[in-house]
Amino acid sequence: REKTKWKIVSVNSEETESNNHARSAIDGDPATFWHSEWMRSNPGYPHELVIDLGETLQIAGFTYLPRQDGKDGGLVAQYEFYLSDDPNNWGTALAKGEFANILNNPVKQRILLKKPQTGRYIRFVALASPNDKPWAGAAEIDVIEE
Repeated sequence: REKTKWKIVSVNSEETESNNHARSAIDGDPATFWHSEWMRSNPGYPHELVIDLGETLQIAGFTYLPRQDGKDGGLVAQYEFYLSDDPNNWGTALAKGEFANILNNPVKQRILLKKPQTGRYIRFVALASPNDKPWAGAAEIDVIEE
């Protein structure tokens, strides 16, 4: 899916000094990644990213690709996923769970919703890491369209 209309609305933590900006999670390049701040401070979980899809879409699920450089900082084990037409009002999470074995198998995770929903904004909330580190990150976050 082409993400040219996508924009980062907000992120609660990003490491700008090492170029691990939030926009790296939606740039279509698996070699770049968003990483929460780690150089000057280490704010702990939860970490979240709010993305404007640029248009209302029918969403059947989402994918999460962890960093692909072989390092384990910023891997997310537990998550919540929200979809809304209003970036200030989210309601309850449409998906919540754990990426099983992400530490040993950092591959693209594919999560389907119970039923497709429409919305323009997504909110990815990282709740915990698989290795007790305080950071979150993503090489790519994408949606699965209906």
